[in-house]
Amino acid sequence: MEQCFSDGVIIVRHCYTSITTYFIVVLLIFPNYDVFVHYNSLLSTKFLPQGNNLPNTQQEAKKIITKLGLDYNSIHACENDCILFRGEYEKCVVCPTCGSSRYKNDKIPKKVLRHFPLGARIQHMFRTPELAKLMDWHAVNASKDNFMRIPTDCPAFKHIDHMWPEFKKDPRNLKLGVGLDGVNPFSMQSSKWSTWPVIIINYNLPPYLGIKKEHLILSLLIPGKRQVKDINVYLAPLINDLKSLWEGLDVIDSSKPKGLQVVTIRGIVTWTIHDYPGYGFCSGLGTKGYKACPICGDWLRSTYSKTLNKNVYLRHRRFLHKDHPLRMREVNVPSDKLLRIGIINGLMDL
Repeated sequence: MEQCFSDGVIIVRHCYTSITTYFIVVLLIFPNYDVFVHYNSLLSTKFLPQGNNLPNTQQEAKKIITKLGLDYNSIHACENDCILFRGEYEKCVVCPTCGSSRYKNDKIPKKVLRHFPLGARIQHMFRTPELAKLMDWHAVNASKDNFMRIPTDCPAFKHIDHMWPEFKKDPRNLKLGVGLDGVNPFSMQSSKWSTWPVIIINYNLPPYLGIKKEHLILSLLIPGKRQVKDINVYLAPLINDLKSLWEGLDVIDSSKPKGLQVVTIRGIVTWTIHDYPGYGFCSGLGTKGYKACPICGDWLRSTYSKTLNKNVYLRHRRFLHKDHPLRMREVNVPSDKLLRIGIINGLMDL
């Protein structure tokens, strides 16, 4: 085996493929080389078959994605989360609500929302034969004994089928979930930066496929740096997509024979997925302060503890069964563990 020394890097030459692969690694390590040009040249001439159409630049690759309909829309937003500069505000330079400027210097927008159109991505799912065959999986594999095994068996899905019988007739109609949460991009361990991706989950697919990252649909990418004040402003493009989907979307079902492939499907949102702060953030209900439980509302009893420097929520024993021994006890209050067990048993008796 022959060894070559170049810029202090030892390259072991035992076969041409290994040398080429190692050279690519060296290009990624040393920034002096034009990484993309050399990488594309080696990949297209040595690894891929002759006559391949590998894009030579990043711009050419983006053009291909655009032709497929899988690109995204950049929508300018007010830095104070007042409006999106779209529709009637598309040509505005200043926010009509707060008066802040739309741009930084040189026409660079201060805040940009990335919107990934939902319709084109659903159409591409139906163009894939393997996925198109599974679009009615949830209806074929529904439970027959009233036990809940998959999302289709849950009360929310049955409620949709009861409210909209026409929607139920075609099992390919989509039942979707919307998941969103704040994340720290680029592995930044800092709570000062919060970016909100909005993910669409297709519950027509089997559970072992629907939650795979390959089948999750990124719909919106709400920019940071701080948590947005009103998320409804940023959800407007997604809501428009969902309204269009409810009215009907023409797709080509590649799992059907020719002549029966063009169908019109509809879609509906079954629920949203988020943590408890996100619950209040999306619903507009209170999840902190004196009335932190949207379900209890005004029935919730709380007070502020100066010692703990936080709100304390009281009167949990009222949820116990009326004959429970812990309900009316005024002294010798049991430990938290016993109280929790009592509350759970009381709720199960309701």
